[in-house]
Amino acid sequence: MISSISAYRKFLILVIMVALAGAISLSTGTADQAGPSARDRVADKLSVSVAGDSVSVADSSNEKSQATGPFICDYCKDTIRGQYIEIDGKYYHPIHFLCHECGKPIAHTSFYKKDGHYFCADCYAKLFKERCALCGEPIMDNHVIFEGTHYHDSCFRKVHVCALCGEFIDGPYIEDFWGNKYHAYHRDKAPSCDYCGRFISDELTGGAVEYDDGRLICGLCYASAVSERPAAEKILLETRDRLDRLGIHIVHPEIRLHLVDRHKLAEITRHADNRHMGHTRFTRVEETGRPTSMEFDIYILHGMPRYYFTMIAAHELMHVWQFINAPDSNDASLCEGSCNYASYLVLKTYSAPEIDYLIHNLVNDQDEIYGEGFRRVKKFADDRGLTEWLALLRSSRHFPEGY
Repeated sequence: MISSISAYRKFLILVIMVALAGAISLSTGTADQAGPSARDRVADKLSVSVAGDSVSVADSSNEKSQATGPFICDYCKDTIRGQYIEIDGKYYHPIHFLCHECGKPIAHTSFYKKDGHYFCADCYAKLFKERCALCGEPIMDNHVIFEGTHYHDSCFRKVHVCALCGEFIDGPYIEDFWGNKYHAYHRDKAPSCDYCGRFISDELTGGAVEYDDGRLICGLCYASAVSERPAAEKILLETRDRLDRLGIHIVHPEIRLHLVDRHKLAEITRHADNRHMGHTRFTRVEETGRPTSMEFDIYILHGMPRYYFTMIAAHELMHVWQFINAPDSNDASLCEGSCNYASYLVLKTYSAPEIDYLIHNLVNDQDEIYGEGFRRVKKFADDRGLTEWLALLRSSRHFPEGY
């Protein structure tokens, strides 16, 4: 009797264990099992965290999420059995949550949302991220925006360097016309070219040449320096032809050209300053008290760069035109402004970076006679035309009212 009761108890315990095992399997089964039971609604959810544009997805298979109904993959339209990803109210098999650009699965990695689509990190960077102006690679983290241009921080330190000393510029700086940047403290210490304004160094300008009269010309400008008379006369003739095509006719048979240094020019002009690059001397030849002819001598500094020489030649040739056609002793601003305007017109017929620099200097010259005179003449010519400008020079010693 005792043994039969013991056996019966063992049987009951076994039945209870089987029943419990069945109950446990119902609450922890996965959607991989067939049938419309509750086991189909159990899936392993991947956790999703969103920060800004970036969406990070981590496998949370150790955590179970009890669904309220079967999930349908938005990509393949099949029922999801097992792991799934839920985002923006839609469900996907992990292998069906794809980059909109390259089509690779992105459920187990970081991805980015843009305009309702999702992209892997590489495609998002390729399509939407700013690119570094130096290396061309996408910028994914903190970076530098300088003058509207984007750089990696490390790339910017390679770009924003002093053109003179080569060191990174971390503070005040100056910039020349050519886009070269320098530490501000070089301004009053480093020598610069008299003709292009660049600070002189072997790396930037190829060194420099100092003329006997103290002028300093960098290696870049020296490459086109006009130092021989045949080359100078050729440029003078070419400049004269260009003025003629603009309607500024200089009908004089002979103009003598002289290449001089700064000391000689100062002696001729009786000006000790270094502003003057050329001078025109006019002589009226008379016989028995009556003028019979005119003689012209143009003096220009030797060794100037080719286009700089052209600019000065045009200026001096306009003086010749005025000696022939305009009243004596006309207003200095009208006279010199017109000569600078003639230089401007000739320079505009060329195309070169040096031309842009020279025109910039003419337009922005702050001298009240040469610079302001040029701007007044240009305004008059812009308003009324070149023919009216030349007519003004022939008939008047002064600017008209309003100019």
